[in-house]
Amino acid sequence: VVLTPIEYDLINAWLDNGYTEELINEALKEAIYNNVTSLKYIDKILEAWNKKGIKTKEDVALDKKKFKERKQIKSDPFYYDWLNDEE
Repeated sequence: VVLTPIEYDLINAWLDNGYTEELINEALKEAIYNNVTSLKYIDKILEAWNKKGIKTKEDVALDKKKFKERKQIKSDPFYYDWLNDEE
């Protein structure tokens, strides 16, 4: 794949702004996982991670784990057995 000058400049801007190659690769993986290959999408992922203080591959993994835990809590419906209620 050949990058356009604008894409090349955007990637260099990420590096200039302190994003590591490791973090950029993780953002690329996240974009591909979501079926999006736009560099603008990757840019938004990096911005969101920056706001959360995510700086490393390990931080990304921890954030994903926390997200899954929050999602699991929200998706567990309250179960009450109304048919066998003794009150």
